[in-house]
Amino acid sequence: MKGKGILDLVEAFSIAASQDKRLVCLMIGSYPSLDETHMLQNFINQQPSSVRDRIKVLPACESDRIWEFLCATDIFAFPSYREGMPNSLLEAMAIGIPAVAFGIPPILEINQKEMVVLIVEPFDRELFGEAILSLARNPKDREGMGQLARVEVRKRFMVKENMAEVVKHLQKTQIGFRECEKKQEESPGSLSLDFLPDLNIESCDKPSKRKSV
Repeated sequence: MKGKGILDLVEAFSIAASQDKRLVCLMIGSYPSLDETHMLQNFINQQPSSVRDRIKVLPACESDRIWEFLCATDIFAFPSYREGMPNSLLEAMAIGIPAVAFGIPPILEINQKEMVVLIVEPFDRELFGEAILSLARNPKDREGMGQLARVEVRKRFMVKENMAEVVKHLQKTQIGFRECEKKQEESPGSLSLDFLPDLNIESCDKPSKRKSV
């Protein structure tokens, strides 16, 4: 629970919700007999009464039902401390939901060109709450960020398109190696691999000494 920043989210939401009575927080994925749901619920119960009733912890559901919840969401909060590929965040972004997250490396990678995620200094709960409140109070900002997020995901994180680029690159590499072998047969010795400029390989001594891509 700590690694995912769930307690951070509860406190951050508490800060935001105390200033905006419209806010409701949904957390989906509870397994009471297997996880720390009871600890989480006890922590929620320690929040002000005006806030705790607006934090809902829902059971885990089938993966295809997640889209129903996402479609009813105005802001996606992602308080994780560490991630590999933040798939749940990317799914929300793919349908245009604006998101707020701590500035851990994977999130900074997503945000490298444009601000498609509202980034908060790790791991400042107060700033996270203020970021949620800012998005809640500015519908134009939410809409603009959501549109940028959707474009960014479809441009950089769609599996089909990315795999097509990989296949294209591998095909180009294969053709290049064939040319390398052919030229080396004609003129043995050092040979420039100009068909692979991005790999910074200057020569090819033998066909057997190939570099993997």
